[in-house]
Amino acid sequence: MKQSPAARQPERPALLRFTLRGLAGVLLGSAALWLVLRDVQWGAVRDALAAVDAGLCALAVLSIFATLSLLALRWQLLFYPAHRERSWRALLAGIVVSQMLNILSPVRLFVGEVVRVYAAGHSEGLSKLRVLGTLAAEKAADLAAFSISLLLLAGTLPPPVMGLLPAWLRRAGLGVVVFALVVTAAVAGPPIWRWLESRAFFLPQRWASWVGESVHAALAGLAALRHTGMALAVAGVSLLVLALSMSTNYLLLKAFGFPLGWSAALLILVWHQVGDALPALPAKLGMHQLLTVSALSLLGINWDAATGYAIVLYVVALGPKLLAGGVILATGNWVPLLRAEYASARAALRA
Repeated sequence: MKQSPAARQPERPALLRFTLRGLAGVLLGSAALWLVLRDVQWGAVRDALAAVDAGLCALAVLSIFATLSLLALRWQLLFYPAHRERSWRALLAGIVVSQMLNILSPVRLFVGEVVRVYAAGHSEGLSKLRVLGTLAAEKAADLAAFSISLLLLAGTLPPPVMGLLPAWLRRAGLGVVVFALVVTAAVAGPPIWRWLESRAFFLPQRWASWVGESVHAALAGLAALRHTGMALAVAGVSLLVLALSMSTNYLLLKAFGFPLGWSAALLILVWHQVGDALPALPAKLGMHQLLTVSALSLLGINWDAATGYAIVLYVVALGPKLLAGGVILATGNWVPLLRAEYASARAALRA
């Protein structure tokens, strides 16, 4: 049966936004790739690559897998008090596929996170709002860790380098404030909602039940932050994730023999966390390399040597996620699941 033009109408604005963002990604990614490669001396790049310590590169790859494992552990903890019932392996698979899709997607609109919500809801038998609540807590923890990164940068980078960073990037308070607000919502949300439910005259009867179930499911996703021990465990794992992410950059800096320390590794990490929000070519081609080379240039590294580092970091940081994600998609039942969930989401939008 053919769709009527009216039925397709709600999809057009979203399609237009995706198209425009995709075009912006092509333009920005292509420009970034041109900026990186326009004056590169490939002989110098080959020399830099030939001198790389392969053992340290292998350790950097292992740090990527360790980081993914800790991310799965943190997500499992966020399902408290039923966290022991959740499958760590299933959650790890969801995170790996999510990151793979975010890498490959040129639009950068939380594609991977949407897939995680659907996949975890299906595999664990949970409501999507329950899963979404855990992702809200996770993103708040990531933002707090990002703020800590900025504080560490301010205390370790030389003042001339700090002076070159954008003013907003030198302010670390936003992430802490957001995390505090999420924790406050987790703690105060249930009693506030119970009080509102007892006076739920402000909602039509036909909406009250649905809204109540939705709010309860979302607040359940924040349950881990209401338990002091579990909140500390989530914070601790988040800091370990931050340290491991820094270690990937640090190991590669040492593999290239650059005279740089942990503050440089942290700057590269922060630079990518900021820049990854920009639209880019699929697989972050161009933008990823420009972010790496520009960060190293701020620290006095020769452009050609920095380009060699950018190539290796690109392979080490993205390669394992793409490879593991492809294997998981090929060997699991992900494709039928994603098709079914996508069809149900479109049907709900048209209803």
